[in-house]
Amino acid sequence: MLGVVGTVVRIAAAGVALLLVLLGYVYFAMQPPAALAVPDPGAVLSGVTVIQPGETRRTGQRVVVEGDAIASIEDEAAHGGPYVGAYVLPGLIDLHAHFPPASPLGGGDLFPFLFLSHGVTSVRAAGDIDGTADPPVRSGIAEGRFPGPRVFSCGVFVDGPDTIWANSRVLTDPDQAPALVAELAQKQDCIKAYDGLSPEAAEALHHAARERGIPVIGHVPRGARFVDAHLDDAQHMMGMAFAEGDDRPFPQSLGAWRDLGDADVDAIVRASVGQQKALTPTLVVIERMSRGDDHDALASEPDARLLPRVYRELVWGPRTDLTAGHYSAIRDALRVEQHVVRRLFEAGATLHMGTDPLVFFVVPGAGLHRELRLYAEAGIPLEDTWRIATAANGAALPLDRLGRLEPGAPADLLVFRRDPTRDLDALASLEAVIAQGRLYPRAALEAQAERYRRHQDGVVFDTLSVAIARRLLARIGRD
Repeated sequence: MLGVVGTVVRIAAAGVALLLVLLGYVYFAMQPPAALAVPDPGAVLSGVTVIQPGETRRTGQRVVVEGDAIASIEDEAAHGGPYVGAYVLPGLIDLHAHFPPASPLGGGDLFPFLFLSHGVTSVRAAGDIDGTADPPVRSGIAEGRFPGPRVFSCGVFVDGPDTIWANSRVLTDPDQAPALVAELAQKQDCIKAYDGLSPEAAEALHHAARERGIPVIGHVPRGARFVDAHLDDAQHMMGMAFAEGDDRPFPQSLGAWRDLGDADVDAIVRASVGQQKALTPTLVVIERMSRGDDHDALASEPDARLLPRVYRELVWGPRTDLTAGHYSAIRDALRVEQHVVRRLFEAGATLHMGTDPLVFFVVPGAGLHRELRLYAEAGIPLEDTWRIATAANGAALPLDRLGRLEPGAPADLLVFRRDPTRDLDALASLEAVIAQGRLYPRAALEAQAERYRRHQDGVVFDTLSVAIARRLLARIGRD
């Protein structure tokens, strides 16, 4: 009898040990790879062509970076080094970015890495869905725990009573706007206004923010027109194709763009120039949505595969609520929006560039490359698209000379083997990224991208991440 009991105990112990081994394997398989090491600041680039898009082009230059600033840019008679003959441009800046909420499904360093590896060295986080005024990625980058772009944050959303995001601050009484702005301005770089603000609350918010010297960006409130919006930087071209009483949700509401006439476009241009209202169109959002009727093709694109399968299949799953007619309207809207952007550019309006990653198939970093192409397709010269994505975007952020290549400016630079201001296909020739004075060679970026890919495509992570996400989405649906 004792022998039987001993055998059962040994079998049970072996089963527990096996279970612990399996759990340990699953735990470690779910852990993301170690972040790319953050190098010490400082770099020297010899024999390069330095391009300030739309302004200057200087050949045979020596660029010296010390700390997080450009120390000097000077003519050089003789030169050597790995980047001789390369082209140096300012780092790209994304003025409408988002980071995913904290999750056990992936490391918080992936989105920052993807921005950086595509040459995006600064971003404006246009509202944090984690519910904090300071995105966790900003402190992680600042503390050197992982590499990434400079992060400027709008923190929370300021909305009306029917909020969408849990971290929204409700503003219904215009008299409360000064106190709210004073509080948010202590930690935030901008104020993000959202759909549900009343016209009176939006006006009071904008007035209070202007007195504090902090910009208000965001959505044109529901039921309001773009020309009446109290925004320093309007996002997504919302409120431009205005139809009284049209309460259709996005993207169905894009059908209103078909009815936008020349007089409407003229009014938009006059309001933008006359009110000194900037615009961040995020054309890539509409371009991605316009191709949603071929979900498999989108999911197979190389940049979509930079993120785990859970994004392609669940976060950006097929839109079963849209018909062929809807997609036709979305494609028409994109064409009209590009026409409006070109008109604004020709009139001298302030255009910015941003992407809105986390929305349908907009991948961090890769989305800004697509936005550059969409501006070019709209008829904006390539040097100007680069100027908008660098110096013009940088001028909207609270860091002196961001986006400029000159001594004393922030050391955010891109090194290309071919000139991308002549041909955007040269984006693929990126040789190195210098962010906050730290040089990341192409080989190091590619090796880290491969580590992320192997982890995300691993059977354990791939299977469990999708299963966990399905359960979370099902719970949200029941709630």
